[in-house]
Amino acid sequence: MAPLEPSRLLCVPNELLYIIIDFLCEPNLVPPRCEEERKSPTAYSIRHIRPLSLVSHQLRSLCLAPLFASLEFASAKPKHLRALETKCIDDTKFAGLIRKLKLGKYVRSPSVLLSLLSCLQSLDWLDTSSRQVDADLLAAANRHPSLKTVALPDCLFELLPLASMSLSKILILLVLSDCALTLQSPALHSLVSRVPRLARLVLRDPTNIKNGPGALLVSGLEFLDIKISSWPTSPMSWLPAFVDRHKSLEIIKFTGDQYGLSWTHNPDILFPLRFIDALDREDLERVVALNTFSIYRNGRASIDAWQVIELELTIEKPAGLAALSIATSLAPRLSSLIFCMPPHDKRPVHIDDLLSALACFPSLRRLDLRYVYPNLRWEGPAPWALPPSDMGQLVSGCMVAHAALHWITSRIAERTSTLELVHLFDEGFDGKGCLVHQWTFGATYQVRRSFGAVEIHGTPRMDMASRFTRPQKSRNCTPCP
Repeated sequence: MAPLEPSRLLCVPNELLYIIIDFLCEPNLVPPRCEEERKSPTAYSIRHIRPLSLVSHQLRSLCLAPLFASLEFASAKPKHLRALETKCIDDTKFAGLIRKLKLGKYVRSPSVLLSLLSCLQSLDWLDTSSRQVDADLLAAANRHPSLKTVALPDCLFELLPLASMSLSKILILLVLSDCALTLQSPALHSLVSRVPRLARLVLRDPTNIKNGPGALLVSGLEFLDIKISSWPTSPMSWLPAFVDRHKSLEIIKFTGDQYGLSWTHNPDILFPLRFIDALDREDLERVVALNTFSIYRNGRASIDAWQVIELELTIEKPAGLAALSIATSLAPRLSSLIFCMPPHDKRPVHIDDLLSALACFPSLRRLDLRYVYPNLRWEGPAPWALPPSDMGQLVSGCMVAHAALHWITSRIAERTSTLELVHLFDEGFDGKGCLVHQWTFGATYQVRRSFGAVEIHGTPRMDMASRFTRPQKSRNCTPCP
């Protein structure tokens, strides 16, 4: 048999192959947690690089650098870190490829982590996903020749005993203020002034929100998240001055309470008052709930002129779909919409009305649909193709929901030219009578304009709970066999 001719792709010079590989390293669709992470040289998706690396040994060797520049452990136990350390000791070339290491569900093992760090001489970014930080880890990070960032979650209390050491490499991704953390504390102000990078500040305690942070200056602050309380009233007169002091602050997110009373009790926040007033004029105040909204700095001095870029709405009744057109008029630059429906109390919405309402945003880039499928209605046969059944068995409601939501995503993408990403989450039950299975479904779809279609991004999440007996509503209910 004649030998196979090499692929024409493999005949291309390596220089051109590197350009192709670099082109395939598309931006990561998962939003970064801070601007510094977005600008990181490892902030790209390798989903197109992985299959290319399986074509031949030549292409695999060329793909090694982007493939292993960033490593992430979903569960970082000591045995996993020891295995990586052994690999790095045996193959120093491989160790030199790793520039970013993220340890999810990190099980604290200081000696193992310190030993691993000594092997990763090209490491640029370390994320332990743990609040636990000690003097040995901080000293090792400060000594490391290439490590620039140690990203940590809410860990201000853990850093207090280390205040005498250099904190220049520490990036605090989030600080959650509760009743135990007083924002006007002099000790807190002193510590924050020595941490050069604190990306996100979350205010949850009503007292902190009402009194404000005083003269607190948070270097590198990009995101401010404020939980608005209905009681006590939180006027937040301190916010404009705080914004003026923080030129790097780009986004402020406001979260209301369950019943929306917090918006009317806080006259300093203008957008929800305008939105509620517009709803009231159309008799829609009790059919839609404003859960959260985010505003973005657009270069103007006044915080009232910041643009609304994200909304989270819960539609309580079908008439609430009209609120989306009101949101469009008040937030014409809206780029992200989280659209929720009641998860358990079904409110049937016609599928054509839903598609028309969701297609009215001219600049929408990200759409999040939650609990939509159980609330849909339509005439005649379902407009989407049902998945095939095996052995004559009934198709799971989870799979039917997936087919329906995929069809809806495709129709919305056809009507919204700016849409890039759609997140889906739904839940339901399989079975009849009293014995049922509960399922949950989650998926992300990317809109591919060049192909005129939507495609799944990542792996869909489908969970099926164990069979259980649904509570009997009357004494005459007979359990299923």
